[in-house]
Amino acid sequence: PDPAPAPPRPTLLTLDPVPASAAEGSTLTFSGSLVSGGAPVSGAVVEIKEDDPLLPDETLAYARTGADGRFSVQWGAEQGLVEEVLEIYAEYDGGEGYAPATTRRQQVEILAAPAAATSIALDALPRSVYAGDEVDFAGRLSSGGLPVQGALVEIKEDDPLLPDETLAYARTGADGRFSVQWGAEQGLVEEVLEIYAEYDGGEGYGPATTRRQQVEVLAAPAAATSIALDALPRSVYAGDEVVFAGRLSSGGLPVQGALVAVYEDDPLVPDQHMGRGLTGADGRFSIPWTASAGLVETDFDLYAEFAGGGGYGGSQTQRQQVAVLRYGGDIRLDPLPRAASAGDLVMFRGALDLDMHSPEGAKVYIMDEDPLNPDDLLAAAYVEADGRFAANWFAHRMDADREVDVYAVFEGAAGSTARPRATRGRRATLAGCAPAPSRWRCGTPPPPGPPPGAAAGTKARARTWKCTTRWTWTGPRSWQ
Repeated sequence: PDPAPAPPRPTLLTLDPVPASAAEGSTLTFSGSLVSGGAPVSGAVVEIKEDDPLLPDETLAYARTGADGRFSVQWGAEQGLVEEVLEIYAEYDGGEGYAPATTRRQQVEILAAPAAATSIALDALPRSVYAGDEVDFAGRLSSGGLPVQGALVEIKEDDPLLPDETLAYARTGADGRFSVQWGAEQGLVEEVLEIYAEYDGGEGYGPATTRRQQVEVLAAPAAATSIALDALPRSVYAGDEVVFAGRLSSGGLPVQGALVAVYEDDPLVPDQHMGRGLTGADGRFSIPWTASAGLVETDFDLYAEFAGGGGYGGSQTQRQQVAVLRYGGDIRLDPLPRAASAGDLVMFRGALDLDMHSPEGAKVYIMDEDPLNPDDLLAAAYVEADGRFAANWFAHRMDADREVDVYAVFEGAAGSTARPRATRGRRATLAGCAPAPSRWRCGTPPPPGPPPGAAAGTKARARTWKCTTRWTWTGPRSWQ
């Protein structure tokens, strides 16, 4: 039988001491020797490895031993993905009759390479701009006086309450300069912005920031506008359709999509809104209105107004006066009896004629004219289709003179196109009360003397008698 293979010869692998720390990017030399029985092992491949506690160990470099059994290899220092202190060792896998061998671990701290100092400058900015203006942010990034190319620069606003806002980004060119434009906008709170440029660093360069520069962002000036209202009729009747038309322009060009309102200029209360509409592509507007008389005046001072917006300033037309008329008519009250007794039924009849309208359903009031106090309402009636009206009234004493000055009035109604009408007064006399057929009932003047049983010396006067359903003595029981 074949003889058994000889066992591998033991080996001894050593790794020369490595520095305790090295800067990232610097070059480290790993060296050592491989021997067996005191004799060098030449031509053997040695691996330089990092002991990784979470992943398979990483091979940093390979080296081959020389005739003297020594090896040497260089490595560009890099920080690990997680740790900065690396566990370094050398390993020989064996072969050619030699047994494998491994060195002990040596720690090397890989330090971050010091970044080159940089300097950034932002060209002078204007002290103030209008919202919407284009602002140029330009400047230069350098290191040791030399330009830094391809670096990303941020233009920021220093916000005292919130994280600073980035307004724009720019990248440096071969000369280290950057330039970017920004459409000026007012801040949510402040109108004066603190602007600066910032470079975060990278690629071996350290960060840098410029000083703050103040820029006041002003509201954009509104473009002046001109509004014209076409000539209106001098007078219209209540119920007529009136169209307010005109044109809004700016610098001679039409203003499209603007809201125009028409108002009535009222000297005592806020101006009354009559209607509104939008301008078309030609800047013209057309606003319909159904004419109705006002509560106080019938002559309206009308004007059109654009309140401004969308970059345009407001404007207003001159006043135009329009009289709102109501259709005329006539109201008549039929003759009344010259006298009536208290409690008598009096019929008020008459007729109402309205121009251009049927009077049917109109309300007529029968009034008693009082020269010293507000007139008294006696009755009300609705007008029939033929224009006639009728109302009942039970006679009772209204004035101290026992006379009632009766007239009929049509006051119109909310939205009515007919103006108020009234008849001339018709005087009706309410007869005094007298005992008829009983001396204690109303009907004729009061009894000539005091009531039966009055004390001697009592005298009767007209004001001592009161008539309700019958005469009642209200004077003293005796008179001196």
